[in-house]
Order: sequence, then structure tokens, then C-alpha cells
Amino acid sequence: MRALCWYGLLLIGLLPGVSGWAAERAESVFSHPVAGSEPRQSRLQALADSVRSQGEIRGRFVQYKHLSVLSRPIESEGRFVLDEQGRFRWDIQAPFPVAYRFDGEELTRVQKGQSNVVHAADDPSLYGFFAFISSLFQQTDGELEEHFERFYKESGEGWTLGLRPRNDRLRRALSQLVVTGQGGEIEQVVLTEPGGDYTRLQFFYPESEAVEDSGAVEMDPAVP
Repeated sequence: MRALCWYGLLLIGLLPGVSGWAAERAESVFSHPVAGSEPRQSRLQALADSVRSQGEIRGRFVQYKHLSVLSRPIESEGRFVLDEQGRFRWDIQAPFPVAYRFDGEELTRVQKGQSNVVHAADDPSLYGFFAFISSLFQQTDGELEEHFERFYKESGEGWTLGLRPRNDRLRRALSQLVVTGQGGEIEQVVLTEPGGDYTRLQFFYPESEAVEDSGAVEMDPAVP
């Protein structure tokens, strides 16, 4: 997947507002660089192997987007699936139904029975968001190392992965990312932007029932 080239286009993230224990884990992880530490490199590789070994991943998400111009965050929720072929499905059920499909190259939006391809040049932030999330769940370690300084810490509460951009282009839009989880499951992602707005994504497992199409979204049979 060519996901990391779009990370600099993401306009989301900042740490204030993250719940207590997660904020503490985020603060401390950046004191634990992966570079130069063979034990951390080994543990991070074991984590990546654990995430990838799950095969199909499915669950529920809640997204909180905090904008400085608004007194309350914009909240959305729905369900997602990453299948064994790396195809990512993101179904927003509230506040209004819309579905996205991403296969690593092409992003398709399905809304009100109509599907259309979203080109990176037309909506780079949206394309970059799905490129990042799908890459994160697939733990493409080489791309992470190429574009980010990596930090990693484990504790009784789980593991924390910190990412800071290596180049100026990324740093202009993204200060840092903090991913927390337990075992092979990613529980929360916080993306930090220098401007002060932030987005927090929470993921919930397991999802015992199949992900259903939400509300008025009619799925195009040609869309995976």
C-alpha cells in the first residue's frame, strides 16, 4: 500500500481531551524511542505480527473531531471491516449513513444508493485518512519506519505506539500520532495537528454479528 505519502494531508489530532490513563500513556511513550533499542524493536515486531495474524478484523468505531471554532466535538460512529485481502470497509451509521471502500489504491463512497470514486487529487484529506487507517491495521512496518520516528512502550494497561513525522512536509500538518491497544487489538488512535484541532478514534471488539449496511445506504454489488 502507498499509504504514508498521504499522511501529510490529514488535518486531524491534538492530545488535550483524551481520557486520563490514555493521556498519561501518550505522554510517556515519547521517552521510549524504538531506534537504538533492540528489545523495543523486537516487541514492536511481535505486536505487528500479532495484528497481522488476525486475518479479517471487524468492529465498531466512534470518532470525535474537536474543532476550536466549535464548543462541542463532531461525533460519528459506525462499523468497519478489514478483510484478509487488505480491503477496508468503513460504514458510518450516524449522524447520517455513508459508506467507504478502500483497497489500497481506490477509494469509493456509497451514499443514497449511489457510488462514486473519490480521487486523491480531489479530496486528499479524505483519501489520506483511509490510507492511514487501513495501513495502521495492517501494520506495514517498513512504511512507518520510513516516514515516522517510532516510540513504543508496554505496561499492565496495554501497549502504546507513538509516531512523529520525520520530514517538514508532514510536520506542517501533523505533530504526532498516538496509538494505544491491548494484545493484537488497536483500541484508540489520536492524531495531533499543530493548529490545535484534534480527532480521537475509538475502536471496539469483538463484533459478533456481520457488519450490515446502514440506514439508507444501498450497496453497489460491484463494490467489495
